[in-house]
Amino acid sequence: TGLKTRRWAVGGVALPSVLALSAVSRTASGEPFSPDRASLFWGQAHGWTLLGATVSLTLGFLAALMRIIQDRRLKAKLPPTAGFSLPSLEWLDRAGGRANAASTWLVGGGFLSGLVLTTLKRDAGDGYSVWTDPVVLALGLMLGWLIAAAVWRNQQPSARRGATSAWLAVASFVLMAVTL
Repeated sequence: TGLKTRRWAVGGVALPSVLALSAVSRTASGEPFSPDRASLFWGQAHGWTLLGATVSLTLGFLAALMRIIQDRRLKAKLPPTAGFSLPSLEWLDRAGGRANAASTWLVGGGFLSGLVLTTLKRDAGDGYSVWTDPVVLALGLMLGWLIAAAVWRNQQPSARRGATSAWLAVASFVLMAVTL
């Protein structure tokens, strides 16, 4: 089945979780959200997804820096520093790739939740356009960059690992810092 792998029996954990969530859902209210509660929910979703994206981009940046340092150390054939060793290049590539993928999804979630939040907070008659808001444009540019970098990584095998991927992570972090 799809929930069983060679190493782990995921179904043994997934089934009790699904049953517990189903039981908890029976206690949920059927009343729709009030506008204030909806704004609170979408505001929290927006804040948490962007916080997660910031953390993820920062972790990807740190993995990229370690990858660049480790790569240069290995190319120069320098011995490991006593008491301080960096992870392998493969591990750093994998960790950086996962952090970059997570940040792309989280920035996308933050962008969409921000659009919903802005729509809830603004009146239609005040002449405001969400597509001219500088904050929305900056986050849209950030999301566009992350999607373009992810597509390029997936299309170019050499960009999935190595210095190219590390420098893309550094550029993504710098763009995030400028955006913030």
